[in-house]
Amino acid sequence: MNANITRALFRDALSQVVDNRVFRILFVILCVLVLPTFVIGAREDHLSILFTWDYSYEEVYGLFGGNLAATEHPNRVLIQAAQKALTDGLAGTFGILFAIAATAFFMPRMLEKGAADVVFSKPVSRFALLMTRYIAGLLFAAVLAIVMIGGMQVGFLLVSGWSDPGFLWSIPILIYVFAVVHAVSVLVGVFTRSSVAAMLVTLIFYSFNGCVHQGWYALEATQGGMTLDPEQDEDAKVDRGLFLSTMMTALDVAHFILPKTGDADFIARSVRHRIDRRGYEFFDESTDFLVDQPPKEFTRDPAATIDAGGLVWRDTAAPDAAQISLSRAPIETAGTRFGSSKKWLNELKKDATVSDAERVSESLDEHPAYAVRWTKTLDGAATRRMTRWYFESGKWLYVLEIDADSTWFTVDENRKRAQAFRWEMTFSEASGGNALNFNAGSSNIGLALGLEKRYGWTAPLKYNYFFSIGSTLAFIVVVLVLAQFKLKRIDF
Repeated sequence: MNANITRALFRDALSQVVDNRVFRILFVILCVLVLPTFVIGAREDHLSILFTWDYSYEEVYGLFGGNLAATEHPNRVLIQAAQKALTDGLAGTFGILFAIAATAFFMPRMLEKGAADVVFSKPVSRFALLMTRYIAGLLFAAVLAIVMIGGMQVGFLLVSGWSDPGFLWSIPILIYVFAVVHAVSVLVGVFTRSSVAAMLVTLIFYSFNGCVHQGWYALEATQGGMTLDPEQDEDAKVDRGLFLSTMMTALDVAHFILPKTGDADFIARSVRHRIDRRGYEFFDESTDFLVDQPPKEFTRDPAATIDAGGLVWRDTAAPDAAQISLSRAPIETAGTRFGSSKKWLNELKKDATVSDAERVSESLDEHPAYAVRWTKTLDGAATRRMTRWYFESGKWLYVLEIDADSTWFTVDENRKRAQAFRWEMTFSEASGGNALNFNAGSSNIGLALGLEKRYGWTAPLKYNYFFSIGSTLAFIVVVLVLAQFKLKRIDF
């Protein structure tokens, strides 16, 4: 195949996309959705409209009865909410469905009587023509993904001053997932020569594949004894009866065979965190637990590390008045948050200098934790107020402690700084991120149950990213080979 034929095939694929009415409609809709990012600027302390009208976050959130203005970075909350709404709801679910419906006719129309006579009379292999239609579908998804995600990135960067390189990773992930369903569409189109059949079978496959993986995630979590009850014995496991064993075997087989579109959520989050972690105050790669920034107007002890005495920050203006520390230890030696916090409370009750000791169940970024509070009397009348939060992330038990003298806590600004630092902590299973949701409209159970902790580039086979990507690409190749096998045997 010479260069002229190659260019002609590429132009043909491009025309398949540009001449598509649904493509043009979606293109306009996406431009309209992206336009606000170029019109509304979410600055650090206010919202700017058309660079002319400025509104404080207290005014904006007050209109909706919200209290997000109390957060340390309301602009980030607003921007990430917009990113999540468009990528999860529009691109990850409805975008895939619309793209399936809009590209289902690519192959059947080429095989129609008359069109096929003209196309296959040319000195071009049938495999090249098959790949032209397949690549046309990928171009369809790629252009729309770039317009929406790339447009939002540029808009937020120019108008809001917000740079989020990890957000761009959603583009190749979106194309990757659509490559799977479009391969199925091409295969069905070759076998049936019907656009309706190609669309319906692909939609059914997409939904079925998503349901299979959601079921696998749920049963895999059950098999691992995962629980939402923090006081339940972590060694307690759910007995696997005959039915559950059969289901797990069937789903394991399906997991190994079917393309793992649900894993795209995990992969996107993993890569994004690797990109975004630069500049974080603390980041645990194994669990995606992170501390975004240091406490405001606190100075970090340069000699301290998370595993050697813990990270320590001291009030810059009054180092002896208040300090915040974060330490961790393996759960297998330190115990769970429930047991460790209870043990520490019992120790405090034995100390005659301690008063008002109590333990309560609290959350950090919607992540379960136990807080122990107490007041300690020093020599004379001086007292210090202390709080420890015990929480778990992966194999680690973390302890966050605020230790300050009572007069420091009487200042509202000091309390707000300490509270804001707690909000800087985020957890992969709680924060949700901006990963795309590729499960035909259903929420990703794997993310909700924290299964992504088991996944990784060096994890066991069924949790391994390389295996997930490799087996999915292998599925695409097999499907296209079957389509080519059938296409070569069609006699026009």
